[in-house]
Amino acid sequence: MKPSSSKGKNPEKTKVTTSVSGKSMADNRFPAFSGYVLTGFLIVLIGILATSKLFIDDDVFWHLATGRYIAGTGFSIPSYDVFGFLTAGTYWIPFEWGWDVLTYFLYSMGDYLMLSVLRLILVLGIFVVLYLSAKRARLPNSIYTILAVILAFGMLVRFSVRPHLVTYFFLMLLLFLLYSFYHYKKNIKILYILPVIFLIWANMHMGVLLGAGIFFLFVVTVSANYYFAKGKNYEYKFSSSELKMLLVIFLLSFAALLLNPHFIQTYQYAITHSQMDSLDDIQEWKSPFDAKFASFYYIKIYYFYLLLALPVLYYSFRKKDIFTALLVAFMAAYSTQSLRFIYDYMIVLSIPAVISLGWMVNQNARNLAGRLFDSVYFNIALIIITAYLAVNSYNNTIYKEQLGNRFRETGTGINEDFYPVQLAEFMKKEKITELGSNPFNNLRMGGYFIWNFPGKRNFIDSRNLNNEIMAEYKSIDGRHAGFENKLDKYGIDYIMYSLPYLTTSAGDIEKNLIAYLSKSENWKLIYWDDRSFLFVRNNEKFREVISGNEYKYITPSNYIFRRNIITDALKNDKQRVAAELQRKRAEEPAGRLVNDMIVKLGL
Repeated sequence: MKPSSSKGKNPEKTKVTTSVSGKSMADNRFPAFSGYVLTGFLIVLIGILATSKLFIDDDVFWHLATGRYIAGTGFSIPSYDVFGFLTAGTYWIPFEWGWDVLTYFLYSMGDYLMLSVLRLILVLGIFVVLYLSAKRARLPNSIYTILAVILAFGMLVRFSVRPHLVTYFFLMLLLFLLYSFYHYKKNIKILYILPVIFLIWANMHMGVLLGAGIFFLFVVTVSANYYFAKGKNYEYKFSSSELKMLLVIFLLSFAALLLNPHFIQTYQYAITHSQMDSLDDIQEWKSPFDAKFASFYYIKIYYFYLLLALPVLYYSFRKKDIFTALLVAFMAAYSTQSLRFIYDYMIVLSIPAVISLGWMVNQNARNLAGRLFDSVYFNIALIIITAYLAVNSYNNTIYKEQLGNRFRETGTGINEDFYPVQLAEFMKKEKITELGSNPFNNLRMGGYFIWNFPGKRNFIDSRNLNNEIMAEYKSIDGRHAGFENKLDKYGIDYIMYSLPYLTTSAGDIEKNLIAYLSKSENWKLIYWDDRSFLFVRNNEKFREVISGNEYKYITPSNYIFRRNIITDALKNDKQRVAAELQRKRAEEPAGRLVNDMIVKLGL
């Protein structure tokens, strides 16, 4: 509201301008200040949530290895596998090559710290765009903060250094631009950037197909509005010239999708890859309504977002907003297909949600709820909550005690409690990859292996190249009939195994290949720690490394399942037992298993 003229009035009285609620601007200074403080704490919280050490994602490493390969071959984008000895020559299109090269060059500039900075920029970018949408919708800062915190924790498991972050950011930006033109009547020039966005996106992540689908839905609904609302008093009306320019922008954006190294084959490969049978065993491809996920915190947040669709649909009905109604319905149905898609749904719903809630709040700004959300006391309560979340996220308390994730830790670099860092160092020192030729590795460490040993080939990694390699992997690791023959057939001469949950799920080593290797005279354990194992074939080329490094008695399998082997050795070969135990303690001074052995065995 504009201040009234001071002409003919007491100038002292005109210094105070009333707001809509009847309060003076001076009275509103502290509430405004509390809003700034709240925003500051929110930024800090999101920054902390987006800054964690790398863990779980083996994909990060094969993306880096791919970027290194492309950069090292004069930017030649491969069309076949170059990282697996069993899958060499298998059809493979690295459709996220742009991300791979970007992250490799950032790593070359500043190690893992630069990757963390990239992740932070993308995550903060998502919430900045959402904030701009909320401000434009005149949504109270308190409501935005609540939605942002819920979204941040809902997306937490996806805040990793992987190319899907590009999709999340571009989805938010795409919707912001579309609603700027559609809802806020901005000049269509604001959409001129879209072909450039789609060009970058198409070479970063296949989530671009979802973005293209949303843009197509937008063009169809806007066109339908134009033809069916002629002569009617319709809120979302556009001129024929705007409609023609919109179509041109869409066609240019669509053409940009094809500007990638493999043209349309990129999308054919990506779609075929997403339909592989082997993906059924991967958690993110399972239904979000699977009973075993019901207690997961991010599933509960997803359910909240399904409910949040209701006010958005109500808004769409009242405003006759066909685009938003169809967008929400499509994304809700899309999200039910797998866990992987629930995050796309939460991102896409966010901007329609702030627009809808902003409209509803401003329709009833004078009611109790409206006054509550603008209350300084409500802001102070949110400041306290946000500060609590920031502090306890920074010190990892929330991750470990409330969310049950002991490997998420605030910081940069990689979490050495999760990845087999010490194993890789041992392999380099003993030149294992030079002595051996064909490794077997479990799925969790295939990418980590090829990143740490340039030019060496793995058995399998999380790219899931085809159903056949996955079937062979499961057959060997699950010790199915004939698995020993397959180890011979493929010439496997050393076996690496990453088990970060060993100290809390020790029984796992009796369910996989380790159970066989630990008892076979054909294989020797030469390295182990709380999270990994290394076995080599008992043959001449490994004779020297076995002689200097074999663990004959002090092994996790013996200690956990066959302790009598150790107790018998203490009577008959005590010097060897003591030597192995001392060497293991020297290798891993803080190791939980080795220190437990020392206490329990009385050594």
